[in-house]
Amino acid sequence: MPRIRLPPCDTSAVLAPAKRSTSRRSELLLALGVLLISSFVIHDWTAQPASRYALTVAVVDDHSLQLDPYEDFLGVDQAQFDGHIYSDKAPYQPILAAPFYYLYRLAGGDPYPAGFSSGDFDAATNYGLWWVTLWSAAIPAAALAVVIRRMVARTHSEVATRVTVAIMLATTLLPFASQLFAHVLAALCVAAAWHLLRRHDYPSTAAVFAAGVIAGVGIGTEYLVAVIAAIMLVHVATLRSWSRVVALSAGTVIATLPLLAYNWLVFGDPFELAYQGHLKTFKGAGALGVYNLETPGWSDISRTLAGPKGLFILTPVVLMAVAGAIFAIKERGRTRRDAWVALASLAIMLAASTGIDGYGGGSPGPRYMIPALPLLAVPLASAWRRFPILCGGTTVVGAAVMLLATITNPVTEQGLDYWLDFLWSGQLARNVLTGTDQPWVLLVTTAAGVALIVTLVVQERGTSPPAGSN
Repeated sequence: MPRIRLPPCDTSAVLAPAKRSTSRRSELLLALGVLLISSFVIHDWTAQPASRYALTVAVVDDHSLQLDPYEDFLGVDQAQFDGHIYSDKAPYQPILAAPFYYLYRLAGGDPYPAGFSSGDFDAATNYGLWWVTLWSAAIPAAALAVVIRRMVARTHSEVATRVTVAIMLATTLLPFASQLFAHVLAALCVAAAWHLLRRHDYPSTAAVFAAGVIAGVGIGTEYLVAVIAAIMLVHVATLRSWSRVVALSAGTVIATLPLLAYNWLVFGDPFELAYQGHLKTFKGAGALGVYNLETPGWSDISRTLAGPKGLFILTPVVLMAVAGAIFAIKERGRTRRDAWVALASLAIMLAASTGIDGYGGGSPGPRYMIPALPLLAVPLASAWRRFPILCGGTTVVGAAVMLLATITNPVTEQGLDYWLDFLWSGQLARNVLTGTDQPWVLLVTTAAGVALIVTLVVQERGTSPPAGSN
C-alpha cells in the first residue's frame, strides 16, 4: 500500500489567536494590578496638585482660566500676569480633566473638602481631588502598562511582562500614578507616539501623523516633552522620507494649537509661558527666559543620578536599562534605534531638568525625567536577556522603595528612612474608602495589586520560551 504524504501543517494560524488572547489577558491583569496599587490613594494637598485642580475647577465652575478666588490656597505654583492669578502648569492635563470633574459635580460632589474656605482642610478627604487624579494619573498609568508591554513584545516577547512590571513598579512612575501631576500622562503620550513610530521599519504616513498628534498632546501636558518630540523628529528624518517628516511635524503643530491659544489668552502671546518671568514665587531667569533653565554642573548631574534619591540609587533598574541600550547600540541589532532614542531622551531630559535641585523639589526621585522612562523599556529587555537575575533583583529593590513611597508620602524632601518611619508608625496615606481611619485598607489594596502582578509574572515565566540573544 503506497504511503500517503500529508502536506506540512501550518500551526501559526491556529496559535496566533491563542497568543493574542494570552497577551490581552496579560495586559488586562497588568492594568488592573497598577490600578489596585495607585487608585485607592488620596495624597495630601501640595502646591502642584492644587494649581492643577484649581484650573480644572475654574474652567468648569467659573468658566474662566483665572484662579483669583483660589490664590490663597495655591501655594508656590502660581503665575501672575496683568493683575490676575493663573496656574503655572501646562494646561492640557487640567483641561482634559474638566469633563470628568463636571460629571463629579453633576453627581453632587463638592469641589473642595470641608474646611477649605477657612484654610483648615489638610486632614479632610477630598474626593474631588481623588476623582480627578484617578482619570489624570492612575488610569493613564494602567494604559501606559499596556502600551509598554505591546512595545516590548514586538522584539522581546518572552520578557515583555517582566520589563513592563520593572518600568511601572520599580521607577518613579509608580508614586506619581497616585499624584495629580502631569508626569504619567506625559509618559503615556511619549510611549504611545514612539510605539506608533517603531511598529514597522517604515511606518505609514498616517501612523506618523498620529504619532505627531500624540506627541503634541504630550507637549501641552508637560513642556519638556518637546525635547523628546524633537528627538523623534530626528529619527523620522533618518528614514529619508520628507512626507513622513512633514506628517510628524504637522501632527505635532496641530495638537499644540490649543496650547498656543491658551498662552495667548492668559499671557497675551502664544509663545509666552508662565516660567518666562511670570512665576509669583520663583524668581530668576535662565535660557530662553525660563526660570532656572541653565547648563547643569557636574554636581547637579551626580545628584540626579547618584544622590540619596538618585535615578540609579533608588531605582537601579534604570541603570540596567542604560546598560542594555549600550549593548544594543554596540551590536547594531534591530533595537538599536530604540536604544539611541532612549539614551538621547534621557540625556537631554537630564540636562534640561537639573536646574532646580536634580529632583524637582520634594520627590522620590528626579521627577522631570519620568516622561522618558517608557523609552527605556526595549533597552531594558535587551539587558534582561543577558542579565536576568541582576535585572530581576534591581526590579525588586526599586519596586519595594517605590511602593513604600507610594503608600506613605512620596512628595517630600526626605527619603527612605522617612518612609520606613511612616510605615512602622502606621502613618499611611489617606485612602478613598476609609480616609485616615483603618490604614490597613491601603495595605490590603496595594498587596492585592502586587500579588496579581507577581502571579502573572510567575505564570508567564513558567510558560515562556528561553530567552535568546538580541
